[in-house]
Amino acid sequence: MITGIYSCNDGGSYYVRTISDADGQRLFWFGESADGRFSNVHIGVLRAVPSRPGAFLIDDGLWFDVPKGSIASSGKLDLRLENGTIQKLQATGGFGGSQWKKISGRPARAAQVNLRGFTGKGLTGVWIGSNGGTYYVHQRGAEVAWFAEGNATSDGVPAFANVFYGRLSANVIGYWADVPYGTTNGSGTLGLRVVNNDRLERIGPTSGLGSQYWVRKVDWSDRLKC
Repeated sequence: MITGIYSCNDGGSYYVRTISDADGQRLFWFGESADGRFSNVHIGVLRAVPSRPGAFLIDDGLWFDVPKGSIASSGKLDLRLENGTIQKLQATGGFGGSQWKKISGRPARAAQVNLRGFTGKGLTGVWIGSNGGTYYVHQRGAEVAWFAEGNATSDGVPAFANVFYGRLSANVIGYWADVPYGTTNGSGTLGLRVVNNDRLERIGPTSGLGSQYWVRKVDWSDRLKC
């Protein structure tokens, strides 16, 4: 089973989930360093290697740093997965890690030291959902990606955690999946209407996603002002 938690040689912990949809199998992850220096998401398509049962290539992979960390980069990332190990094949944008090994147990969550977000255009920044969750958004051209997490439960695990990737035209249309950083396991498609640069609204239903709208966080004390 590919879904699980991985330790990487860049010092980070990566929370990986695979889902099946009409286009085949997709891989989503959220990765972060324990010191809060970097936080990133990745979305790719799994393709079986015919000559190696249980081996997969993760093609058409895209990665984005998100503003839970202080590094702000993005690029392409292709991987190979076999026997509980993920290996980097090629990458752009300066991605540092090259090997991931599946682990048991749950690492401590990284300290949230970079909630201010980082400089970017368009929708890039930290947003608050109507469900009380925090959404760390990175826009690169027409591409929009996020990592989202709900408030932590008594054991320190977020009530939910998901990764989203979509493209912006008149609206943002894409797909999302929960990752094992949290406790939920939903997934689906999602449409977002950009009301203005500080407010997003959901278009249509999607199973399991709780937020109806999002507002850009200006001050942390303004969590749900809208």
